[in-house]
Amino acid sequence: MKTILILYSILTLAASHIGKAQAADNNSKHIIKQNKDAYHNDAPQPLQQGAAIDSLPCMAYVYQGQKQYGLGDYNAALHDYTTALRCDSLSAWTYNSRGIVHSVLGNTQSALADYTKAISLDSHYASPYNNRAILYVKLGKYTEAITNYTKAISLDTHFAMAYTNRGFLKYTTGDTQGAIADYASALQADPMYALAYNYRAIIHTEAAEYDIAIHDYTRAIERDPTSSMFYYNRGVAKSQAGDYAGAIADYTQAIAFHHHYVEAYTNRGTAKYALGDTIGAIQDCDSAIQINPTFTDAYYNRAGIALDQSDNKTAIKNLDIVLQLDPKHSQAYFNRGICKLRTGNVKGACSDWRKAETFGYKEAKNALRQYCK
Repeated sequence: MKTILILYSILTLAASHIGKAQAADNNSKHIIKQNKDAYHNDAPQPLQQGAAIDSLPCMAYVYQGQKQYGLGDYNAALHDYTTALRCDSLSAWTYNSRGIVHSVLGNTQSALADYTKAISLDSHYASPYNNRAILYVKLGKYTEAITNYTKAISLDTHFAMAYTNRGFLKYTTGDTQGAIADYASALQADPMYALAYNYRAIIHTEAAEYDIAIHDYTRAIERDPTSSMFYYNRGVAKSQAGDYAGAIADYTQAIAFHHHYVEAYTNRGTAKYALGDTIGAIQDCDSAIQINPTFTDAYYNRAGIALDQSDNKTAIKNLDIVLQLDPKHSQAYFNRGICKLRTGNVKGACSDWRKAETFGYKEAKNALRQYCK
């Protein structure tokens, strides 16, 4: 029986921040993690000529709100935008901006109300439609979300963010071709929009079209060379394509930009192990555990290495921790059963394989048939 080492490939991990070009990937098992928060609000932008802010005091509060938002002081920004609306209650721009702050703070209903108010004041303003769509996604109202993204795009055909957000929603709901079309439209609207390359590459990675995926990730990196997520994702594609040295280089770069990137440490360890660097693989697992002692996959991979080296005691110790953290981890039960069989504990092995089968691990049935009559 063969030990299974996880290739922990979360393609959209980093949590999105409103107005910042990050994703999440957001989004699951250890193949591709969907990030339900991988949508992007249109962040408050500097006032443009003709913006409907009528008085100097109002403008002062708006500018102060922008400043506080940029500094990450969202409560102060909320106060400033609210004050601005007291002296100019007809500014769609300010309602939209306050809605973004409400969304950051988790005030979903207040954000939704502000976006809707902005739209009622200016029905040709694309940004609040995009932002309202993001909230509809969070509320599970996908039809309403698609409608709002589509409206935003109809009002601004160069709105790359809205195309990308709509594409990601289509992707998460199974419309892969629709997603690819939207990512292509986003890139036609703005060839520098890195996230569209990233999300399109995820689809190609899933389809095992690694050369195409790597090309798209590289384009994303060229446009945002400090994104740890893009390097990480390209590392996943390279690893799945068998380019372990290239994967290690990308995971290392991801870690350089994000020092606590436990998934990157774990995947780098997997790539090192594939190249025969057992010590380096264990060290990377150890680093991931030191950063996050509850990160099950690092323990699982460390157990897999021990099992491959017939160190059953160490393997069981790590698998015990995995199962404490995740009592339904079917592969951990299966591999612990292998360890117990090797040490002569057939009864214990059969017990673990039954649990593995209960939790959906199909290979456990063969082990039960062979050893547990």
